[in-house]
Amino acid sequence: IVKRCSSRKTGQLYAVKIVSLSNFNQKQQEILRKHLKREEEVSVHLKHPLVQPMLEIYNSDEYYYILYNHLEGSDLCLEIVSRASSGFVYSEAVASHYMKQILEGIRFIHSKDIIHRRLTMSCLCLASKENSSPVKICSFEGATCIEELENTQEYGRDGIGMASTFPSPEMIQMAYYGKPVDVWSAGCILYTLLSGYPPFLGEREQRDRAALNGVYSLTGRQWDVISEEAKNLIRRMLDVDPTRRITADEALAHPWIKERSHVPKLHLSETVKCMLKFNEYRGLKKKKTKSSLSFHMMNSILILYHLIVGGGQVILDCIEGIEALENCDHVPLEIFEDLMKDNRFNFYLQVFESINSRLLHLSSSAQSDSLARQVNEVSEGMKIQIYNLVDEVNNIFTQVHLQNMITVHDLLAGKRNSLAELRLADHNTLKSSNSNSSSSNNNTVDKILRVRLVQFQKNTDEPMGITFKLTSDGRCMVSRIMDGGLIHRHGTLHVGDQILEINGQTVDGLSLENMQRLVRECRGNVSFKILQTSRSQPMHSEVMMMIVTMMVSGGDRSSLNVAPFHSTHSNNARTLFVRALFSYDPNTDPYIPSRQAGLKFEVGDILRVVCQDDSLWWQARHWNSPKNSPAKLLPSPEQQEYRVAEEDRKKKKNNGDGDDVGSGDDDEMMIDKYLVKHNSLFDQLELNTYEEVIRLPSFLRKTLVLLGAHGVGRRHIKNLFITRQSYKYAYPIPHTTRQPRPDEEHGRNYFFISHEQMTAEIADNQYLEYGTHEGAIYGTKLETIRQIHRQGLVAILDIEPQALKILRTAEYAPFVVFIAAPTNIALMNDSSLERLARESNYLEQTYRHTFDLKIVNNDIDETIRELEIAMEHVNKNPQWVPVGWVY
Repeated sequence: IVKRCSSRKTGQLYAVKIVSLSNFNQKQQEILRKHLKREEEVSVHLKHPLVQPMLEIYNSDEYYYILYNHLEGSDLCLEIVSRASSGFVYSEAVASHYMKQILEGIRFIHSKDIIHRRLTMSCLCLASKENSSPVKICSFEGATCIEELENTQEYGRDGIGMASTFPSPEMIQMAYYGKPVDVWSAGCILYTLLSGYPPFLGEREQRDRAALNGVYSLTGRQWDVISEEAKNLIRRMLDVDPTRRITADEALAHPWIKERSHVPKLHLSETVKCMLKFNEYRGLKKKKTKSSLSFHMMNSILILYHLIVGGGQVILDCIEGIEALENCDHVPLEIFEDLMKDNRFNFYLQVFESINSRLLHLSSSAQSDSLARQVNEVSEGMKIQIYNLVDEVNNIFTQVHLQNMITVHDLLAGKRNSLAELRLADHNTLKSSNSNSSSSNNNTVDKILRVRLVQFQKNTDEPMGITFKLTSDGRCMVSRIMDGGLIHRHGTLHVGDQILEINGQTVDGLSLENMQRLVRECRGNVSFKILQTSRSQPMHSEVMMMIVTMMVSGGDRSSLNVAPFHSTHSNNARTLFVRALFSYDPNTDPYIPSRQAGLKFEVGDILRVVCQDDSLWWQARHWNSPKNSPAKLLPSPEQQEYRVAEEDRKKKKNNGDGDDVGSGDDDEMMIDKYLVKHNSLFDQLELNTYEEVIRLPSFLRKTLVLLGAHGVGRRHIKNLFITRQSYKYAYPIPHTTRQPRPDEEHGRNYFFISHEQMTAEIADNQYLEYGTHEGAIYGTKLETIRQIHRQGLVAILDIEPQALKILRTAEYAPFVVFIAAPTNIALMNDSSLERLARESNYLEQTYRHTFDLKIVNNDIDETIRELEIAMEHVNKNPQWVPVGWVY
């Protein structure tokens, strides 16, 4: 097991792996001591920012305690899926960034004549939770020096005392091997990063056979969007001949790694989906249990079988094979044939199909007490068993909390079945009512269908605030009711109600446009004949209330009652304020349901969102609009992100990269500032939508950030500003690796440090931005900014706009001012001034959502005066700040 611990003296966090010797026999303990000793010897040589070696090892009679540096980040595959599910883009460029770090770590390890031998996805962890966090290579328990390997002749993967997930062909053949084995493993890792699953699937024998023959697939949904350069690198890393296999140095010089700016940045959605399944499977293999119901509950059932009768690894390998067949578009023919010839695999495949058929039958049987009944049957059956693990499962089944949860499940299942029967009865009764006018049928229609006539007065041009949709069978349904609108204030219609007539005119056969026009033209007495929706299906909050009620009632299930839900909007909706990060005009939007109902806004506008029920269209109004004014439609974040991503995809498909701006001589020193470290790493393709904000009576801004084109005068403004108000503002002194000049003093002009120290600090993410100039590294350290804040001063920075990704937090609380180029530049015939204007316009269009203020630098003194007034105003008056800065 691995625990987190801290030093009593310094408080520094560490990770400690605790190994109990009681889990091993005497021979295994000897092997364990041998491996731990070797890992300790190897770790002495592995001091590098991209490597996580053992620090120390302690032992007692019963335990070994192995100490490592604490890593806040998690497994690389888990982190990729987590960030992608949060809206970040995962692209080839991101994979290239990670692969470069992995190869640099391997190159360092090999430079010490050490080979890892067990590189897998679980050996790669991020140092922290930040997007810019580096990948560290961990788990060196199987590592060895090449000299020792040659002396001991300990070849083959089992010679290291543990199986390797990505064994190279030479390891499988128990032949001589060396550094190329790590490159093979890195190739398997790259394959997994780009596809979401390993290159070799199935049982161990099948995986070995595929690896020996170099049989893997680079076709299928995931691979259709992968560049040829990436596939070429995979082929060279997975060459079965170690003498032809590319080295770590050669891989780092490959165009897909070296020229990352040209690597595609398209989001790999199919890869992320497969990686999610892969992560679930890895967790299953690790824990020998599974709580989710993927693979149609096959995993859970097979693992339960494993717990009782053993044979778990065989089952796990068969699950991997079954998953391969489920995604057979990327399974090579040779592997497919191997799987189908395997009798043991075919047995489990038959079990899989049998369980699937049984589950389908159970799911369609519509018995509301089915789950409770089946659990009782299983529990009764288990009572005759003698296995301890079965007794434990039986105890779980009989616990009151689980029984209560099962009861809730069956109640809700019964309610859904009742609703389905009711809908069928509605349909049949409506048919009979059209042909039979008997009183018994009319009573049934009144009781079940609840046809209502809704009437109200409309004497103004105010929109009704309602939109419709047509179902596949031609019914007209209420799809949306605008908050604060006329219909919403009356409260007579609800989302899901079926419209039968409007002012006595049937809506059958009318298009959506004609229906909207009919509603707009209504005046005076307006009537709707509607078929009310059934709103008795419980919401999530009601389910939770049922569970809580049952728990406090001591398991009394008779206290449960599912009440109907009557509300225009969901009860979990909340009003929130957001800052718009893009401009929107409904009059130019071809997708909006009604342009009249759309909300126009600009970048930086504060909006009050009142309804988020629709996944595509939110309802909101400007924050300073009257509360009773009707809300209007605006694109939801999901819809806007899709639009931007789709537009970016089309642009790349048609033209490739955009215009090249800001590439003059003044940019030479900053050419790799920030971008080298941070840019393109999970960038969101400018998927800027909305930022939740809160209005505070006052809020202290700690940092003043000046953005602008190179040559617009930011440095001059900064120097004058500090000179005039040195008691309020300070500029962080940069660090550099160059030698000090005769008139320079350490800590005054620069902080002069060694190249090794600065490189290590950069790898540890201690710099806001950094770059190289004439062979020396220059950078702004985050700690120097914090020191200015601790002195009670405001740090003033003139930085590249990408660095705002780090600064826009509560710790730095920046006030961002964009210094725009003078307005009279267009009248001058000067190429450098024209370039300045173009770059200024480009920066404004690209980063204006980050600006708090824009000042046009027509006059330097006037610019400074505006800046002084703005800084006085912002700290004393109410302002909108991101919620994350407060909570």
